[in-house]
Amino acid sequence: NFNQVRSAFDRAGEADAAIKAAIDKPFAAAVAAAERGVKLLDEKIVGASKLDYPAGEYFAGMTSAIDAQFALIDVSMKLLAEALQQRLDRDWRELLIVSLVIALGAAATIWIMIVMTRTTARTVDEALAAARALAQGDLAHRPKSSANDEIGQVVRELGASMTRLAEVIATIRDASQSVSTASAQIAAGNQDLSAR
Repeated sequence: NFNQVRSAFDRAGEADAAIKAAIDKPFAAAVAAAERGVKLLDEKIVGASKLDYPAGEYFAGMTSAIDAQFALIDVSMKLLAEALQQRLDRDWRELLIVSLVIALGAAATIWIMIVMTRTTARTVDEALAAARALAQGDLAHRPKSSANDEIGQVVRELGASMTRLAEVIATIRDASQSVSTASAQIAAGNQDLSAR
């Protein structure tokens, strides 16, 4: 049905002016050739009282109508191929962009994991060194951690505990020396009294 075909081509032309400009002439030629072919068929074959129309002219007329349809099909297929290629190119670009974003995201994630792992490992190593020093009685060891996570807090608290423990031991040592000095003085006083 010519009207349905014409409607379909009109919609395509409304969607894209370039398609309309490229198809208008071949479409008009195809429609005109088809109408001539239908007219030739109606007048010379279907509606003729006697079949006296020369076969060569009939086939030439019908071939011309068919060739015009093929010309329209060729133009349409070329336009379709170009549109599909453009869409394919656009989709490839989008896929490339999405792939790059995913790759960059993955690289950033890996980098963050490496940095966090190294930072955590250093903090754990510092905590372990402080615990070993404490176990060996080395209260002069001062663990340092710039990490703000829980492990960093543990390291800082361990260092503070070691400092307080060293202060307590120093106080006990001072008190012990005072007691020792007092004991020595009392013993000296006792000997002095015994000697009198």
